[in-house]
Amino acid sequence: MDDRYNKSHCADLTAKKAIDNADKFMFADKKKPLFIEVKDEDLTIRYGQEENIDIYAKLTPEVMDGVIAGRMTFQRAFMTGEMTAKGNFKILRMLDTVFNFA
Repeated sequence: MDDRYNKSHCADLTAKKAIDNADKFMFADKKKPLFIEVKDEDLTIRYGQEENIDIYAKLTPEVMDGVIAGRMTFQRAFMTGEMTAKGNFKILRMLDTVFNFA
């Protein structure tokens, strides 16, 4: 199983603002979504289903690679249709500040 989006690869994440949120990212080539939770200063990342989430986003691994590499932002991916999302759009707008890959 390809674990490109696991805890070791997400070690570059930095929470710039104190915001608690739980996000679920569904990648086109995965059967289970990637769950990312930020609570206080703790970061939890795992594959699996979670019911209580703030954002549910669908995107391709290539788009996530672009975000991680700093070539794309979550906001731009959403605005161009490369990512779809449901949930709390206030938090959706803040993803790029909470997860700073640049």
